[in-house]
Amino acid sequence: MRVVIAAGLLVSATVQAEDYCEFRKSLDTTVPAAELTTLDLTAGAGNLEIKGQAGTDEVTVIASACASSQKILDGLSLDQRISSDTLRLETRENDGTSWGIGNRYAGISLDITVPRRFAVVVDDGSGAATIRGVASVDVEDGSGKLEISDIGGDVTVDDNSGSLSISDTLGRVYLRDGSGGIEIVNVEQDVFIEEDGSGSIKIRDVGLDVVVEEDGSGSIEVSQVGGDVRIDRDGSGGIRVVDVVGSLTVDRDGNGGITHRNVAGDVSLPESRKSRKRM
Repeated sequence: MRVVIAAGLLVSATVQAEDYCEFRKSLDTTVPAAELTTLDLTAGAGNLEIKGQAGTDEVTVIASACASSQKILDGLSLDQRISSDTLRLETRENDGTSWGIGNRYAGISLDITVPRRFAVVVDDGSGAATIRGVASVDVEDGSGKLEISDIGGDVTVDDNSGSLSISDTLGRVYLRDGSGGIEIVNVEQDVFIEEDGSGSIKIRDVGLDVVVEEDGSGSIEVSQVGGDVRIDRDGSGGIRVVDVVGSLTVDRDGNGGITHRNVAGDVSLPESRKSRKRM
């Protein structure tokens, strides 16, 4: 089933918050979700909020389209289709215009409520994004601030640029990040960072292990870890590790000092850094 949703012009509080919005319309929809388990969203330019709600069997979408001309606005749509147990939503900008291209701009901001039991998969282009209160999250994000919280299972993020915050997660956190600060707090299982280009990393209150495979530049601060801490390769920026139940291992470190305190297990540091090991 595939539906293209169109609606008349409607003033929206979300759209009014966008800069230079001369033409706007609403693309709101509600989808029965008793037989569904997953939201799979592809979104272009525009802010995004997804929140889980207990006791509902519907997906509610408040979609606010904004453009610099009526012609561009007419080309904006929100497509939906159901495939097995998955609701697939996709914003479309049919003339290829995005926010901030000269005097031409277009975008669709989304405020989506799903059942709390839903897994959420997102491919997001640009704009701030917030996801909270769902079963699991898998996000590929282009640019803009990303906040994820109160997740019942695993969180997977591939983030290009912009700050990233993840908190209150019952599962595992896995991420790759291009640039921007990272803050991860209160994760029940492991935290695994495959790659971080630039920006500070702050990780606190993790139930199991913390692993940073490769970090380009920016400080790393890790505290209150129930397992081991391992940093395979760090380019530049200081490393500070505090209150670890297991071991601490730093294999390779570029510029910046390494300090640690209250590490219960073995501590293994590069030879050149061992003289700076304690705070």
